[in-house]
Amino acid sequence: MNLDIEKGRKFRVAGYDLIQRLGTGARSAIWEAREKSTGRTVALKRTFKHHGDDNRYFEQAINEYEIGSRLQHSSIRRVYSLQKIRALFSIRELHTFLELCRGETLEKRRPETFLEACHIFLQIAEAMHEMNTRGYVHADMKPENIVVDEKGHPRIIDLGLSCPIGVAKARIQGTPDYMAPEQLIKWPLDARTDVYNFGATLYWVLTGEAPPTVIPHQERSLSRGQKVAVPAHVLNPRVPQQLSRLVSDCIHIEPSARLGGMDAVASRLQTAIRDLENDPARGKQEILDPAAAEAAEA
Repeated sequence: MNLDIEKGRKFRVAGYDLIQRLGTGARSAIWEAREKSTGRTVALKRTFKHHGDDNRYFEQAINEYEIGSRLQHSSIRRVYSLQKIRALFSIRELHTFLELCRGETLEKRRPETFLEACHIFLQIAEAMHEMNTRGYVHADMKPENIVVDEKGHPRIIDLGLSCPIGVAKARIQGTPDYMAPEQLIKWPLDARTDVYNFGATLYWVLTGEAPPTVIPHQERSLSRGQKVAVPAHVLNPRVPQQLSRLVSDCIHIEPSARLGGMDAVASRLQTAIRDLENDPARGKQEILDPAAAEAAEA
């Protein structure tokens, strides 16, 4: 029987069998479900609206559908359909049907070796380049928004904060540790915003720490008075310098100083992969947090 005890009421979805609840968020719950007509297993994301809530969670769910349904890349989670659930004259829930991505997020399981990390992030870079080419910015790249399956295939999830290139958002949205400076001062976003988010995520994977959080201000020079991130290879001596330079080139505070797009990031990662494959001992070296790496090198 398709039952959900959330909020004290039964929950059924026409045309689907509910299998299990996978997780919950601020105003959402995700279920594994099976489409009766095709047998396809999907993820069903329920987005709720409580009395007195503003519309931000609904806006993000609709945004994810409108942008995600236009993208077809194998490393971006597919978005299939959206249903609006009404009560009297208002919409009380949204049901978004998504590709079911099995695996773990990078937040829960970081890559074990530098070569594995490069392969994962190359696929992410190529997917983000496709997204930027189609005219969109993800704007919320972080370790918990990358799911990696048992074969090492990553998928970018959660397009709720994505937007067309050139949009200046009315409010600050994102995760401070990974947000580009222009997001914090609500400037127009472009592909270089994703480059920063991507670089900050890779920095965390390589070092176990996030870059310094930018302090927003309205000066013309974003970098004025900001603390610059310690290079990854200085923080963690095991990090190959070419990867450290790549990360540093992604997380410049000034957008004009960053790599110009995800295609340039992907090209640099391809070079890093070739170099690591030619030096197997280096490529297969474990990624450790700085303290553990320092102890291992001693």
